[in-house]
Amino acid sequence: MSDVPVGSFLSGGVDSSLITAIMARAAGKRVSTFSIGFSGVKAGLDESAHARTVARYLDTDHHELILPANTLGRVDELVDGLDEPLADSAILPTYLLSKFARRSVKVVLTGEGADELFAGYNRYKAAYLSERLDRVPRWGRGIAAAVARRFGRGTVFARMPHRGLRAWAEANRHTDPSVFAAVCRREFIERASRVDPWEWLKNPEEPHSLNGALAFDLRTVLADCLLMKVDKTTMRASLEARVPFLDRRLVEYAMHLPASIKIRRLKGKYILRRLAAKYLPRRIAWRRKHGFVVPWEEWIRRPDNTVLDDLLSSKGLDDWGVFDRGHLRWMLDELRGGGGAADAGLFFRSVVLGLWLDSLGKEARC
Repeated sequence: MSDVPVGSFLSGGVDSSLITAIMARAAGKRVSTFSIGFSGVKAGLDESAHARTVARYLDTDHHELILPANTLGRVDELVDGLDEPLADSAILPTYLLSKFARRSVKVVLTGEGADELFAGYNRYKAAYLSERLDRVPRWGRGIAAAVARRFGRGTVFARMPHRGLRAWAEANRHTDPSVFAAVCRREFIERASRVDPWEWLKNPEEPHSLNGALAFDLRTVLADCLLMKVDKTTMRASLEARVPFLDRRLVEYAMHLPASIKIRRLKGKYILRRLAAKYLPRRIAWRRKHGFVVPWEEWIRRPDNTVLDDLLSSKGLDDWGVFDRGHLRWMLDELRGGGGAADAGLFFRSVVLGLWLDSLGKEARC
């Protein structure tokens, strides 16, 4: 319900497609949809074709924004307006899509929350398998765990079964704290190491379950990263975003559903896909989870994205006493040279923090 034009962000995945399909039925008129794509990137990174397929099926008024390879140069437009740094790689494209959508509508609906409510991410298969491992007789648990670990890659699977929320949180870290020693100054590392990042957990050893992992992620990664990203970027563009999946009644209902209908035959969001199949073609409803993948590694490697060189030559970067400028310079040269020794994810997160700190310094000097 709104007194102003309303549209939806459409990626072509099941979450945004289902929201758009229900919206199209309820609206009684053509719905405006907005999607994003990337030019000159390798196959698999651009979902815009899937969004077009859904838009044609639902007969929406579809708008498509294709970002060029030098998009990283526009990051200053966004970072300067953040009151805290966010290292989600989709933050810049989401902001630019919001600006694009604002030309046509004042409100958009988005699909955030569905993955955390209905177990859409691959890591939730590890939580599901961990819950099942607890039911295996003790004598066979080691063998069963070894077999289960073969279903996925990364520490979240390697550490199965998870024992409590602290174990789940540790296994899902993007970057181990020890690697920051390479890019940060020693005195900063010494200060940071005195802080326990999980001390806020009220009961870190509570029994593990799939719904327990989902509830933990609702309170952390969804609230502090994904929703923060959407809120900051849309508001920066004077656009209002609404998240239908996070209606309080739907959240309470979803969190009481058993794990067996959220993941079935290791397929995530099973019950949501069953619902989506009533509104959308089967190939959309049961399409493999993709996620909003941004080609930031390719952007970083382009020498014409001079925002990185500007950051590494900025004297203001030294004022905060956080980074080892020389090591960041080495990482950028290594990435641009095609070398595999540099941690691209660590470099990206360091750059976001560096740009944010640099923007604070510029503001103070003004």
